[in-house]
Amino acid sequence: MRGVWPELSVIDPGIAIHLEIDAKYDVYLKRQIADVDAFRRDEGLILTDVDYVDVPGLSNEARSKLESAAFRARWGRRAGSMVLTPAALGILAAYLRREARRKNSTATAVRRFV
Repeated sequence: MRGVWPELSVIDPGIAIHLEIDAKYDVYLKRQIADVDAFRRDEGLILTDVDYVDVPGLSNEARSKLESAAFRARWGRRAGSMVLTPAALGILAAYLRREARRKNSTATAVRRFV
């Protein structure tokens, strides 16, 4: 980096290496923070009246787990030995958000009509 940015030569080499590492990993850290924020937002979703057959992309195993009575608590949390894969959780979260947006836009359209 000192070849590109000569002013770095006055910085202690031990500090410079840490700055370089921080710069390289900044993108990954931001992505990880965004993932944690998304998880916190999504973990509050409650599963009610969802027909899991309608959720595209879910495996039969995930559907079976979700349909069992033991999994009716907050999704993504451990319910006995019944844990969904991260991929299944992502598919389900996307479906629930999409359905919520669809219901909100339908309700808004009905309010405008009336």
